[in-house]
Amino acid sequence: IAHTKTMSIDPRDPNKMLVGVEQGALLSTTDGGQSWREIDSYYKSDDRWYRDVHQLVRRPSNPDEIFMTSGMGFYHSSDGGETWQHRTGLDWRVGYPDQLVFSPVDDRAVFMSGARHQPGDWRRDDSANAIVMKSADAGASWQEAGAGLPSPMRHNIEAMTVAGYPGGFILFAGDTGGNVYASEDGAASWN
Repeated sequence: IAHTKTMSIDPRDPNKMLVGVEQGALLSTTDGGQSWREIDSYYKSDDRWYRDVHQLVRRPSNPDEIFMTSGMGFYHSSDGGETWQHRTGLDWRVGYPDQLVFSPVDDRAVFMSGARHQPGDWRRDDSANAIVMKSADAGASWQEAGAGLPSPMRHNIEAMTVAGYPGGFILFAGDTGGNVYASEDGAASWN
């Protein structure tokens, strides 16, 4: 069932928003929600999942640069979401990405979580084989960042946030089994 899963408000103008509907649409408004238009430049007719938007996150240093996760992988836009570059696919380590967060210390550091494959496979295999990935170059390349997490991870990581403090931050990840993990070293290790 389609449902709104993510919203991204332009910090320069609160009337400009992108809204992601899981298995539904990517919608844009410039008038605070009075009118909407669909953006479908990321979607291909042969995609396995129909317009399956999971997360939209604006880069703090450049709000026109938007990162998106979907059931089809990880996407990047440099023009406010009008056009998208599909950077990872179903065969990548996180073939079904969900959450994205930026480091509050350096926004070249991005953290992404998700499962190896789509939810039907989790049920069949009784494991999402989830992981956290880290990029140090604003999403151009990624490395696994799961030391200390269960391996293989049975539940998917579908919640992630960051708590910043002067000079550092703590990254939190929550899985669908009710577990919460924390990293105080930029996802190098988890407790």
